[in-house]
Amino acid sequence: MDWQMMEAISTGVAAFLGTGAVLFAGCQLRETWRKRQLEFTERKLDELNSIESKEGLRIAYQKAPSKLSDLGDREQAKLVKVLEGMHSFGLLVERGFADKKLAIEAHRGKFIRCWSKLRPCICYERNVRGKYGEGIEYLAKEAYKYQRKKYSRNQWVKLDGVICEIDPEGSC
Repeated sequence: MDWQMMEAISTGVAAFLGTGAVLFAGCQLRETWRKRQLEFTERKLDELNSIESKEGLRIAYQKAPSKLSDLGDREQAKLVKVLEGMHSFGLLVERGFADKKLAIEAHRGKFIRCWSKLRPCICYERNVRGKYGEGIEYLAKEAYKYQRKKYSRNQWVKLDGVICEIDPEGSC
C-alpha cells in the first residue's frame, strides 16, 4: 500500500472515531438532562403532596370560591400558594422542563379536580390579571385527555362521587 492510501484510511478511521465520540457525548448530555428533569419533577410533585398544599386544595374543594376575594385572608393565602405552585409547574411541564407523563400519572386527580372546582375562580382572576392559571388549565386538560385514553370511565377522576368532566377544547 502506498502512503496516500494509508493516509486516507487513517483519516477515515479518525473521522469515524470522532463522530462516535460526539454521538456518545450527546447521549450522555441527553441522559443527564433527563435525569435532572425527573429529579426536578419529583421535587415539584413532593411540593404538591405537602401538608400546606393539601390544606389549600381542601379549601378549593370545600368552598369553591368564584373569586379569591370571597375567601378570608388565611384561606386565600393557602389557596393562592397552591394555585401559584400548580400554575408554574404546569408552565414548566408545558415547556418540557418537567416530565409530563410522570406529573400526570402522579397527580391526575389533583389537576382535574382543581380545574373542575376552581374554573370559575381562575377565569375571573384571569380576566382581572391576565394569564392567571394557564398552567393549571394545561395540566388539567392534559390529565383529562390522558385518562380518556388510558382508563375506563368508571376509573375517571371523581369529586363528591361525580365524574369531573372537562372540555379539553374550551377555555375561559
